[in-house]
Amino acid sequence: MDAAPSRPLPLATAATLLAVLIAGWWSVRVAVQDNHHEDLWIYTAAARTALGGHSPYSTERTHAAVAEQFPDADDLLENSAYLRPPVALPVFAPYLLLDWTTAKVVWCLLTVLLAALSAWHLSAFTSAPLPPWFTAAAVVAVLCNPLTLFVLIVGQTPLFFVACVVLGQAAHVRGWKRFGALLWAVAFLKANMALPLLPLAWYLSGWRRAAEVAVFAALTNVLAGIGTTGNPLLFVDFLRYIPEGHQSVNFNRVAVNNQITSWNRLVVACGGPAVELGLVGTLAGYAVWFGLVRLRLRASSPRPEGAKSSAWALAVAACGALLCCQSLPYELPLLVLVLPYLGELFTSGRGRDQAVALLVAGCAAFAMMPGGEGGMSENIANSVGGFVDRFGVRIGIPWHVTDVLMSHRSLGVLAVSAVVLARGGVVRKS
Repeated sequence: MDAAPSRPLPLATAATLLAVLIAGWWSVRVAVQDNHHEDLWIYTAAARTALGGHSPYSTERTHAAVAEQFPDADDLLENSAYLRPPVALPVFAPYLLLDWTTAKVVWCLLTVLLAALSAWHLSAFTSAPLPPWFTAAAVVAVLCNPLTLFVLIVGQTPLFFVACVVLGQAAHVRGWKRFGALLWAVAFLKANMALPLLPLAWYLSGWRRAAEVAVFAALTNVLAGIGTTGNPLLFVDFLRYIPEGHQSVNFNRVAVNNQITSWNRLVVACGGPAVELGLVGTLAGYAVWFGLVRLRLRASSPRPEGAKSSAWALAVAACGALLCCQSLPYELPLLVLVLPYLGELFTSGRGRDQAVALLVAGCAAFAMMPGGEGGMSENIANSVGGFVDRFGVRIGIPWHVTDVLMSHRSLGVLAVSAVVLARGGVVRKS
């Protein structure tokens, strides 16, 4: 596999500079002028608590930290908890050396630069280098979509996660395998969403790579616990706290938030029960998803020995994370991990593949469409869904189309996942 990025050309370079300037200006302006980056504050406050020798897994301590910086944000205070494993603590601890405004600016600029660098290394997952025009489009898609601009001003971590995954793969294919495994282990700062990296590593390089990533993930969590609170079993505190912390955040409840990305939101929208996905539910969802992936692989036509679609496998992992984890919409930038697969579809030379690529891109754009009260998605749901539902009432059949369209995050993720699973991998003809 040739994982080197395409040769820099004016189009890709110009697009990168423009996207970096737009995202950088947007995020830095907010960082300097406004009191936002709420999640970044919670993460750094947790690091401060841990370095003080106390467990950061306490709703009371998190609420006290939030009240310190956002005293008038009652809604935020009632919907805040620290839900990251110990490996996240050393990631955010260095920001404690900076004043708050500088910390926000540094976080934004670092995130933007890492995201741009990731877009230039998407070929680490493709069988051949992606063309410069696709790199140009990818940089813009990564940095200038509405949800990326949103997560930059709240201080969330999906782009950092993406960078760990893409740059970790780039390091691996260049022979820096230990460093690549370490980067994938750091991606476990989103522990529930990083679990698909283990089957992905196994599929790409065998069980040894998967075991190495798992060992590195465990080791980094142990070392992070020792280096902060002095407790090597701090990860156990994290696991114990997840149920309480998750329920303390009303935004996380599938019954009340139609912006949740996972499959269970559509169950609620269709009139079904509100199934909250804890650890067991998430693992069960992964078991079903990867069971379907396994069946799809077995149904594929025979391929040459060693022919694997790494880009498709990455897309499957990203879709599985968003579909099986009860996540808020700020995690949707993980859909950019589908870009290498789109690149292979667009450059395969087959019109059918290009049509599939456009369909996947359209479904992803639908999932990432601005939502919330008065947003575009709500207007579409009320107009289209309202018309269909009124017709359903007339014939005595409740169709719940409005509620389903209101849950457009989950619907879009499901659509992307279904198309990716149905199409399967793209293997170039020799």
